Parts: sequence; structure tokens; C-alpha cells
Amino acid sequence: MPRHFEGESFNSEGGELWVPDEQSDTSDADQNQEQPDVAEEQEALARRIADLSLPASVVLDDEREGDAEPDTEESEAAVGEGAMLERQVERLETEEVAPIKIIYFDRDDLLIDSGQALHNRHLTLWEEQHEGEEVPEEFSEKVWESVGGKGEDIMATLWPEETEEERAELLERFRQLSREDESPAQPIEGVVEGVQRLRDAGIRIGLITNGSVKIEQSLREVGLEPEQFEHIFAQGEGHISFEDKASALQQAQEMTGVPLENIMVVGDAIGDVQAGDQTGAQSVGIPRYGADAEQLLAAGADRVFASFGEFVDWVLNLPQFRPAEPEET
Repeated sequence: MPRHFEGESFNSEGGELWVPDEQSDTSDADQNQEQPDVAEEQEALARRIADLSLPASVVLDDEREGDAEPDTEESEAAVGEGAMLERQVERLETEEVAPIKIIYFDRDDLLIDSGQALHNRHLTLWEEQHEGEEVPEEFSEKVWESVGGKGEDIMATLWPEETEEERAELLERFRQLSREDESPAQPIEGVVEGVQRLRDAGIRIGLITNGSVKIEQSLREVGLEPEQFEHIFAQGEGHISFEDKASALQQAQEMTGVPLENIMVVGDAIGDVQAGDQTGAQSVGIPRYGADAEQLLAAGADRVFASFGEFVDWVLNLPQFRPAEPEET
């Protein structure tokens, strides 16, 4: 279900963005008129998204706590994001979807719920480096923000003062912690059923993950089968290697002969949708732990869905996948 936008004000009478203009020449009387109610405007735009002709929804987290007013800089940034979101909504209402020939999925926090486990390993790594000291909240937040990225990039974000060699050692230690973790991968509701529905409809699927450990094992632990995926791109031996996700999509195009505009990439992280935006592939975001829907749209996502099941419903309702209606006799 669509949730409210965070920090934007929209005119419910037509959905236009309301931006206070300090340089306006309007009279004092006009300036003293009651301004549109923010909550009502957010509700109006959320309803507009829910009523799109396409069976898709843009989902934005409304995690603001209390009634505290955001500072001026945050408000101005939110207004800019709001204008971008308005354009995204208008595009969703009119844009046709190029035929989808193959869909590539991210793994972590899209097909399996791994965010909390990854987060905990990074905290363990910090404690090891600081002899058991309490992990700063700032570091913990950085970990959540980096979820879904490439290992080397994550280490550069979390350990900026370390040398490249030291970060490589930290990454290897992190991967060792992953190998030693015997807890099974956790499923995400609707994923196993959704993947099977796509395969039953004859849709080709693949996997592109920055993960390097227990790739096939983690899929089986949540009820998926590696054989369901036509290609598995991963950071590790025994898989198709790649430099970044954009290059993986280009490799996929070369391997399959499918034009990039007919390839779709689906993920929960900014890097997933950026890969699609950079290559011309279609991109879909399903937010979970890291980036929220606003950030995914800003990074280039064509569409954002609330859940994997909602995404599958949308795909199977596209004209190319709808069952043919019986001819009248």
C-alpha cells in the first residue's frame, strides 16, 4: 500500500507542487492566507499514485518522528525531490513498457533477507578492530546506508582512513565471517512464489549479485533453485565475474543477444537501478533496508514497488504476458 511522501507539500487540486516564494509580490493579505495542509497534500498525491492506470505503485517511507519541523535546508531539498517525484508520477501514467525479454535480480534483500546479518558482521568487524568498544551509532547508520553495494566500495565508505591494502584485509575478514556464519538465509515473503510465477509464464530470469559467499546455498535455503536462473553473475569463483553491475548487464546483452532496452534489472539498492539507468536497461526498485523509494527514483529507477509480489503482479499484467482471450465463436 502506498505510504506518504516525506517532507513535500502538494496541491491536492491538480497535484501541483506548492513552493513558498519569499520573493513574491503578493500582498500581506495573500501571504497570510492559510497554506495547504501538508498531510492532506501528501494523502492526495499518494491516492493519485494508487490510482495509476498501470498496476504499479511508488512507495515512499514516512519515517518522520514527532511533529518537529525540518530545518530550512532539508525543506528545500525535499521540495526539489518532490518536483522530481511529480515528474516520475506523470511518466508512470503515460509511458509504455518496452517488451521484457529477461529479468536480472539482485540477491541480498530482494530474494533473501540478508540485511540484518550483513549489518551484524560489519559491527563485529568494527569491534574486532577496536577491541570490543561499543560501536558508534554513526558507524551503524553508515552500514545501513551502504547495504547492497560492492564490497570494495562498502569498505571505502566505512573505513575511509585505512589504506587500500588494509581495506582489502578487512573485506577478506568480512567474507570469512560470512563463510563461518552457519545460520540459514532468511526468506522474504512472496519471493519463492513470485519467481515460480514468472518462470511458469515463460519469463527468463538471471541473478546479478555483489555477493561472493554461499550463493547457491543461500538460494536453496529460502526455497529457490539456482537452476531457475539462466545466468548467475557473482563475485567469486564458479560464477560469471563482472566489474560492476552496469558491465554485468552489458555482458548479459552480449551473451543473450537481447537488446538492453528489453532487459530489466530489479534490486533494492541505488547501484542496482543506476546500472539500468547507465546502460539503457529497464530498472525497478523494491526498497527494503538501504535506499528508500525517493532515493531509488532519483537514482534512475523507472518504477518502484512495495513488494516482490506487487512487482510480479505488474509484470504478469503487461499486455505481452496476459493470457490470450478466447475468440468469440
